[in-house]
Amino acid sequence: MFEAALELPTDRRAAFLDEACRGDLELRREVAALLGFLDDAHTGDLFPPLPTDTAAPLVLGEQIGPYRVLRELGSGGMGVVFLAERQDVGKRVALKLVREGGLASADSIRRFLVERRVLARLEHPNIARLLDAGATEYRVPYLVMEYVEGTPIDRYCDERQLPVSDRLHLFRTVCHAVHHAHQSLVVHRDLKPSNILVTTDGQVKLLDFGIAKLLAEGSPAGLAEPRTGLLMLTPEYASPEQVRGEPVTTASDVYSLGVVLYQLLTGHRPYCLASRAPAEVERVVCYSVPERPSSSVMRAGNEAVGVRRHSLDRLQRALRGDLDTIVLKALSKEPGRRYLSAAQLSDDLRRHLDGLPVIARKDTARYRTAKFFVRHRIGVAAAVLMLGILLVGVAATAWQAQRAEAQRIIAEERYRDVRALATTVLFEIHDAVADLPGATRARAVLVRAGLEYLNRLSSQSRGDPGLQREIAQAYIRLGVAQGNPTGANLGDLAAARVSLGTALFMARGLLAADSADLGARRTLALAHEKLGDVRAWTGDVSGAVGDAREALRQWGQLAGVQPENAPARLAVAISMTKLGDLLGHPAFPNLGDRAGAEKQYREALALLESPGSDSVHGWGRRRHNALVLERLGAMLKLDGRHDAAVTALGRSLALREQLRAEDRTSADAARDVAVSHESLCEAAAMRHCREAVSLYRALHAADPGNVQSVTDLALAQSELSHVLASQGRLSAALSELDRSTSLLREFLDSNRGNLPAGRQLGRNLLRSSLLHARLAARPGQQRLQHALQARALYASGRQTLRAALAGRTSHEDDGDDALLREALAAVTRAP
Repeated sequence: MFEAALELPTDRRAAFLDEACRGDLELRREVAALLGFLDDAHTGDLFPPLPTDTAAPLVLGEQIGPYRVLRELGSGGMGVVFLAERQDVGKRVALKLVREGGLASADSIRRFLVERRVLARLEHPNIARLLDAGATEYRVPYLVMEYVEGTPIDRYCDERQLPVSDRLHLFRTVCHAVHHAHQSLVVHRDLKPSNILVTTDGQVKLLDFGIAKLLAEGSPAGLAEPRTGLLMLTPEYASPEQVRGEPVTTASDVYSLGVVLYQLLTGHRPYCLASRAPAEVERVVCYSVPERPSSSVMRAGNEAVGVRRHSLDRLQRALRGDLDTIVLKALSKEPGRRYLSAAQLSDDLRRHLDGLPVIARKDTARYRTAKFFVRHRIGVAAAVLMLGILLVGVAATAWQAQRAEAQRIIAEERYRDVRALATTVLFEIHDAVADLPGATRARAVLVRAGLEYLNRLSSQSRGDPGLQREIAQAYIRLGVAQGNPTGANLGDLAAARVSLGTALFMARGLLAADSADLGARRTLALAHEKLGDVRAWTGDVSGAVGDAREALRQWGQLAGVQPENAPARLAVAISMTKLGDLLGHPAFPNLGDRAGAEKQYREALALLESPGSDSVHGWGRRRHNALVLERLGAMLKLDGRHDAAVTALGRSLALREQLRAEDRTSADAARDVAVSHESLCEAAAMRHCREAVSLYRALHAADPGNVQSVTDLALAQSELSHVLASQGRLSAALSELDRSTSLLREFLDSNRGNLPAGRQLGRNLLRSSLLHARLAARPGQQRLQHALQARALYASGRQTLRAALAGRTSHEDDGDDALLREALAAVTRAP
């Protein structure tokens, strides 16, 4: 508490002690006495002056403790750094002492001691380590640090002519080191290239915590500090709040990182100081607006171009856009508008390097779609070309229409063109990109755009059933993109239910007007099918089963009317499978009717494998054949028929791997393989568990906006944990389960209505409770800690699971009661 009080101005110490001592008068008196002694004492009482014959600077070969001084490396406002060698081990180090004349200032001594405390708590491969500390025979304090032989980061990049991408990778390493310091409650306060060295092998080292601030560890507001003036900072890299002498936080280091990044990218700093007079520094740093890096690089001219391996135009293009925005966000005058942490700044640079949307840019659908098209140039080139041709055609038609004599013909031509364009966007372009990784948001944008055109046309032609059918189909596609739980979606289940309900209403009206309209019947069947998916995952399983049965009836009628229609037969098999899922498959909200589920799967499999079925949509038939085998294998595994289950699941995996090899661009094909590995995880071998987790992680990274990829990954991690636990590897199982739990918590923060995800979170917490209880039963010093953790997790898991189960409207039997009983018994036995 004494050391914390030293960080404060004298007039604020009393108030700090009143709050920090919390009524402990004896403690307060003792700390006040220590502070009073320091205030009353002469510097010489604490640190006797050096004898006159040794007051000269240290010389080559002088001994300080076990270290022999070799030469001076540099000096600053309060210290001198020497290269020294510890002779007994032959290790070279950097030895820092309070500089001559600095002893007269208690503030210099205090800051030297603070630096020692700061370095003692920092352990990171990119931060120069504290090796030793002590005092000379004259009681002069010194520090011994790791000696780093390197080059300032700006010179290192320029001497090697690193391109922009390599500079960003190197700078991200600096961000990680700074973030580690912040996590240790340390603010550097003097980040600049000369304090960031890079060794010859490319290793980054962060140096010089001489004016670092050690944040208060017990006070939410941190500790205030006295205004130190410009002597204790480097004005060119200091934040506005530092220049004004205001309290410094981690946001100040983020600002300084922004200055360093600006210099690495453009070759010069964002500001030019005419002098270091305080008024001039405050005017420039606090009020002048930095120029965008892409514009300011012109001032560096050929010099900036030459050391970055870019032409001037190419360098400007590399900086324009995301990098401009990232740098200026870090350089915001108000701390609250900067990045929340150095890690967040690093992550935004990673997103830029990977071609992903950055958080510094406004998160608009247009921006995300543009980034998607940049990442998938080849995949969407054909679709964009088609759209361009259509737009040219529309423009040409419009130009010709202006010259036509008959206004009625002109209007009809425009109507047809707009409708053709809308349906092309909705169906052809949408379907062309739908299966590409990362396409979820782009699909939603395309559907909304096409739907807007169709809705405008519907007001002009209310009697056109074909147009109404196209609008209904558009609403189905929009609902699927918004929240279809069985495919890539944005997680908005409520919006999906509205869109699919609209499609259902329109399809019913079309079929009531014309019962022979096969297109309307097909639309009605699909609307029931997709709406059933959404209802099931929002708790209405009984309503979902009703939708699935109605969808199967409609598909059956279509197949009866057109017995040779291959798509209709495949649709019947798909509809049977979906009904089976809702009747009793454990991976879906279900009614607990496992026998009914197996019956539906076997009927679907018989239809798919019947003679002549190879003509049923080739690739799609084989994909669904694999899906039904995977579903059937899951039911056999639940029923204890292990060998039959492994056979079915193995057939499914082989077929899916063949399909994936045929189309490496398909995200669905990749996910299918992951699902098969996950199904084989517990039934066959550990390698399947790890392969499933690896594939799901790659799919999530490729399309982070797709909530299905989040729940897939979390469930696979939970399955892997279960298998690890069955092998007795409890710590590894607990680590994997913690990853799954963290992912589910983050997902549920923005998707609170997703009942299966809430239920899985409850299961995870109960399984974590079981693992801690088993660890508590093992000999060791942490038995009590594990036992207490087991009890706490049991209570939380029971509450979470009960809340999720309360939202269902039908019976589901997946062993949750058994899991609760097992967890309760385990925590009861825990010590």
